[in-house]
Amino acid sequence: VAVGIDTKRGKTPDLGVDTVTPARFKRHLFSLAKRSLKTIILPEGNEARIQQAAMYCAKQGIAKCVLLGDPNEILKIKKSKNFRKREI
Repeated sequence: VAVGIDTKRGKTPDLGVDTVTPARFKRHLFSLAKRSLKTIILPEGNEARIQQAAMYCAKQGIAKCVLLGDPNEILKIKKSKNFRKREI
């Protein structure tokens, strides 16, 4: 999702404000993501950081994630990090 800047007016049309703070930009992106709730395929599902990102997306309700990789490795990491079954 791209947020365009109107250089003539100096405003972000999607947000309707003069300045966009990082926190406001993040909230805006999250609200767009929650409304569309897309599915993301993550090819490195056997890495802990990828599983953490998938869990974060699930908890925030911003995306559904599908992890690709060796199922045994994915479950091993999932159990060691105490991820709940429905989170990823």
